Amino acid sequence: MQSPADSRLDRLTEVARFSLSVPIALVTLVDNERQWFKSRQGLNVPETSREISFCGHVIYWDTPMLIPDATEDERFADNPLVTGSPGIRFYAGVPIHDESGYPLGTLCVIDTQPRTFDESQMECLQRLADLAEESIRQDQRQARSLDQAQRQRELELARTNRALALLNDIAFELQGSLDEQIQQALALGRQFLGLDIGIVSDITGGWYTVRWCDATDGVPLEPGQQFPLGDTYCDMALSQKRELAISSMKDSDASAHPCYEAFQLEAYIGTRLEGETQDDVFGTVNFSSPQPREPFNDSERLFIRLLGQWVSHQLIHHNRQHELEKLLQQIPGAIYQFRLWPDGTMAFPFMSSGVEALYGVTPDEAMRDAQSLFSQTHPEDLPTINASIQRSFETLEPWNIEFRTQRDDDLPRWMKGSSVPEKLPDGSVLWHGFLGDIHQRKQAELALESSEARLRGLFEFSPIGIALNDLETGRFLELNDALLAPTGYTREEFPQLTHWELTPIEYEPRERKALETLRTTGRYGPYEKEFIRKDGSRYPVRLQGMQIRDANGKPLIWSLIEDITESKQIENMKNQFIATVSHELRTPLTAIMGSLKLVNSGTAGQLPEKAGNLLTIAQRNSERLAQLINDLLDMEKLVSGKLRISTRIERLNPIIDEALEANRELGTERGITLAYQACTANFAVDVDRDRLIQALSNLLSNAIKFSPDHSSVEIRCSCDDQLIAIHVQDRGPGVPQEFEYNLFDRFAQAEASNRKKPGTGLGLAITRELVEQMGGSIHYQAREGGGATFTIVLPIAEPTF
Repeated sequence: MQSPADSRLDRLTEVARFSLSVPIALVTLVDNERQWFKSRQGLNVPETSREISFCGHVIYWDTPMLIPDATEDERFADNPLVTGSPGIRFYAGVPIHDESGYPLGTLCVIDTQPRTFDESQMECLQRLADLAEESIRQDQRQARSLDQAQRQRELELARTNRALALLNDIAFELQGSLDEQIQQALALGRQFLGLDIGIVSDITGGWYTVRWCDATDGVPLEPGQQFPLGDTYCDMALSQKRELAISSMKDSDASAHPCYEAFQLEAYIGTRLEGETQDDVFGTVNFSSPQPREPFNDSERLFIRLLGQWVSHQLIHHNRQHELEKLLQQIPGAIYQFRLWPDGTMAFPFMSSGVEALYGVTPDEAMRDAQSLFSQTHPEDLPTINASIQRSFETLEPWNIEFRTQRDDDLPRWMKGSSVPEKLPDGSVLWHGFLGDIHQRKQAELALESSEARLRGLFEFSPIGIALNDLETGRFLELNDALLAPTGYTREEFPQLTHWELTPIEYEPRERKALETLRTTGRYGPYEKEFIRKDGSRYPVRLQGMQIRDANGKPLIWSLIEDITESKQIENMKNQFIATVSHELRTPLTAIMGSLKLVNSGTAGQLPEKAGNLLTIAQRNSERLAQLINDLLDMEKLVSGKLRISTRIERLNPIIDEALEANRELGTERGITLAYQACTANFAVDVDRDRLIQALSNLLSNAIKFSPDHSSVEIRCSCDDQLIAIHVQDRGPGVPQEFEYNLFDRFAQAEASNRKKPGTGLGLAITRELVEQMGGSIHYQAREGGGATFTIVLPIAEPTF
């Protein structure tokens, strides 16, 4: 009943309707309550109840039935199918039986007009019914055949389920070490297969070694036994892509193999144990027996295949674990797995040997008792750790934290923990992570943070402006309040300014030179220029800085930008005062010096000895005063930019020779000589010849002044591709280290209170100004063994002659 429509029956009912000239033809199946139309032509309803069916009577009497006019048949005259739709008048039906002769239904035809069938028409209906009956019987036979196949499949499925259940027990229920688990698996496999011997072998270099085994009593077999591989059944198993199964060796094609004569085993099933790759074979897992047995079924073959895969996995995992343990021993920390259940239970399923160095507990102790680690956490850090673990548990975000441990009375040590959580089906979370000792790094970080805090304080509260700029773009990355205050800009506005919105365009040559120096030497300045305020006014600044690189290698500039408005005002007042005093003194001093020279020369007559000595002293002091005034005037001109510097390309050696000749006599009286080691090449420099001679003379006279008697002052040159350096070295007392910073300042003199050596304190300041205005620089270095070395550095120029 309710089986799908059958096209074969549909063709029969079509033939019946056409050949017997009726509007309705049906194949019906009848049960206790209804009749269902397996095939129908000319009728739309799929079924009716048995109470009102005509076919029920055919089934009941199990004989063909012909009703010419149902309205005249007392059995059907009041039948709803007669009085109502479809209005049956004529009915003819023949019963259909199954193979056992049981009536199933009918093949019937119906007309809405009274009529009758002759003998030939009834025979036609009978033949059509026979065809329908045969079609239904074929379906029944096919169904029985399918039932038998289904029962066979169910039997095989039951065997397979038994094999899989056993494999499940082997994979998930066995406990103990690898040896114990494989030993138990062989015993269970032997029982399942009904065989006497189970072996896991190791095959190396043509030898078969029994690694694990299980056998019935009396079988002389134990681990470690070795046999030539060619004499074993496994020699054949290794050549198979799948398992090798032989139920009766004597009846098989393999009976001629040497293994049969050697071991007399009849039944054998085994498979290869593959390593990391198919070419990497560990050995075999196999079961055997001296007695033959029925052929191995698919479930048993499946069992040996899956057991082989499990054993292979166990061996691979064991080997990996062994290799991993050797690697973990080299890691300065601990690899771990930490598991937390919703009820708060916690455990370490895995812990590497590195935990012992960190916590003083073995991996087994940590895995047995998780509190053995938590109890060593610094009390101040434990709440933070617990909160971070709970947060990672809830959000499944990676767990990263730095914390302190404290073992017994030891000092706290810094640790770092990192792990990734994994949600498990039972609601617990498993973290895979690493614990490491970061004590030294953390101590360095804390020291660095302290240092950075101090530097940040210095940066923020420094009275001098400090800025960090991008070298490529010039963009301000950081700046302090001291830089911001004089500009009139807000902290938001200032970083948006371009370089030339702050710097007047006339400073472009000086800026370009500073940038070239920065790229060449990594430093620039100090030099002075002006900044433009927000209101358009200007103020003077002194800049110097150095190049650094950030963590990504990007070039940056740290700059000190000092507002020198006040110092400029004071300096201008001082320069004006010095210029005024110098000019007011110079005229009378010239007259005094001239008079003293005349008197001392005897023009006015012979003077008494005592008076002559006094006048000589007066003349010498007046000359010193005149030199001071001249130096003051030179300094004032240099600072104010009024001293004319006219450079041109000159050979260097002649300039040095002229300076040496001009100063050579200064040391003659004290036996001091000038030793010049001329430049190897006659380099050219772009300088003001007279001003360079003046600068060299200042250095030479100082060197002679501070040299001991009967010593020498050495002058030598050194150079590279772009610069040439002129070194002036003496053997005097040198410069005190604490004074070196102020060495080139105006009026600066070491041991000024004693005035051991006469001088104005302006010579080196003038020398620096002269050299810098000619594009050079001057440096000082204490000479090893005593003495001083002053060096003038000038760019090498291309000669034009």
